[in-house]
Amino acid sequence: MLSFAALWDRWKNPETGEPMTSCTIIVTDANALTRPIHDRMPVVLDKADIGPWLNGEASIELLRPAAEDRLRMWPVIPARQQDWYR
Repeated sequence: MLSFAALWDRWKNPETGEPMTSCTIIVTDANALTRPIHDRMPVVLDKADIGPWLNGEASIELLRPAAEDRLRMWPVIPARQQDWYR
């Protein structure tokens, strides 16, 4: 299971006064595995870092690329070609 670093906030829309909730996944530089695909990647939290992140005890020191052995990658068949393989 992967846990991404994210932020959320509740605020009022200044135009309508309507309460809003928004969120974002935090990204960082890509690691060597993902760099051929894109120059950024989501911040993947280590299990030990989830509690401190959620409790506000940790900060930007966790906003780093995932360890090289944390993720795996394999090819995916595009949807338009899936009928080919049935």
